[in-house]
Amino acid sequence: GYSILTTALLGLLATVTAQPPPSKSPERRSGTVEGFSAPYRVIEVATVETGIVEKVDVREGTFINQGDVLAKLDTGLHESQRILAEAGMQAKGEIEAAKAEFDLRNRRSESLEKLLVSKHARSEEVERARTDLAIARANLLAAEERRHIKELEYKRITRQIEQRTIRAPQAGWITKVTKEQGEYMGPNDPVVCTIVQLDPLLVAFHLNRPRAKNYTQNSNVTVRFLDSNKDVSGTIEFIAPVIDAESGPIPIHVI
Repeated sequence: GYSILTTALLGLLATVTAQPPPSKSPERRSGTVEGFSAPYRVIEVATVETGIVEKVDVREGTFINQGDVLAKLDTGLHESQRILAEAGMQAKGEIEAAKAEFDLRNRRSESLEKLLVSKHARSEEVERARTDLAIARANLLAAEERRHIKELEYKRITRQIEQRTIRAPQAGWITKVTKEQGEYMGPNDPVVCTIVQLDPLLVAFHLNRPRAKNYTQNSNVTVRFLDSNKDVSGTIEFIAPVIDAESGPIPIHVI
């Protein structure tokens, strides 16, 4: 299926040949290895968010760049939650009241500590003032922590809203759109569309073990596309460490 897609989009035949590197064997010098072209990557773009699809911005057969918007989910409820979180984050009354209480308890405690030195205050009064100050300090800290939690909640909701805008992780061609406007996006069916990356292009070969030994990873080879009779340079990206149990020969991927 990938080879047919490559033909449709690039005008290339799926069958290609790669000239092996020089060898002492006349058979290997004159031989070629047939393979097939395929997209470098096939990405099924998904989202962790659930909800109703508000808009789909792409169609099958179109080219998109990395970061382009593919689709959007409804954000009405999340926007309301963000407004509430923002209001809580900006509220200052609770912290101001806690600060005022802390300052009052702190001044009273300091005064009683001085009076205790001159024996004009009882130790019970000073101990009580210290306890009230500790409680006021804890209340102020709790108010500041609640405000910090509201800030984190605001950031979390904002992040969720951003994630409900689904963007392309990679430039490529849209080959399949699985969701349309108004459909439900659930955890069991999170795929929005499929993107194939054709630049660079992947060419897969299967070589027997003796011939495979002539190639090394990251080495350069020449690939000929039969339809255009054009030679292009490629780099071996992958050589299978074991023999393919189904096909027998060793898979090699050229980029």
